[in-house]
Amino acid sequence: VMCVNIILYNYNTPLKPGHAAAFSDDCDSITNKVAVHGAGNQYNYIGFLDYKKETTRKLAMKANTCSFNPGVIVANLTEWKLQNITKQLEKWIALYIVEQLYSRTLAGSITTPPLLIVFYKQHSNIDPMWNVWHLRSTAGKSYSPQFVKAAKLLHWNGHFKSWGRTASYAEVWEKKLWWRSIAVLMCKSVI
Repeated sequence: VMCVNIILYNYNTPLKPGHAAAFSDDCDSITNKVAVHGAGNQYNYIGFLDYKKETTRKLAMKANTCSFNPGVIVANLTEWKLQNITKQLEKWIALYIVEQLYSRTLAGSITTPPLLIVFYKQHSNIDPMWNVWHLRSTAGKSYSPQFVKAAKLLHWNGHFKSWGRTASYAEVWEKKLWWRSIAVLMCKSVI
């Protein structure tokens, strides 16, 4: 579901020349400043990729490179097509099936690692308040009510979803009707 105000705000997100997408970097994220139990080392590439695998090492990507969260993507579809991004992502998903290239610490997700590989140092940034996450992968609250209120988009990743009875900030979900404002993919085309 996309809201008009979200599309309008993010439509003008500046993408650097040659970049097909923009994400919120985890190391720049305000949510990174809060200790999150159970999230593992998922603020950099080593938390997503298995660096013991030769295929991963051949990519020459630094393990301590800051990862990004693809919960919100602003994409330039013209550039996406020119760079054949979909085909590149499909390649890495297929390789995962054969070689198990991704870290075993992931919570069952195989969507972030291929994006990290394809967009390694080739993406622009969006305001981290557009993807406030870790709401939560474990039960219990970790953010102040003021911080949650200031967020532009809340991202309940992990097992404790906003509609569940053990979710943190469920009252925000109900009161603010965040469920009407969740945007999974926001597209920007120059066509």
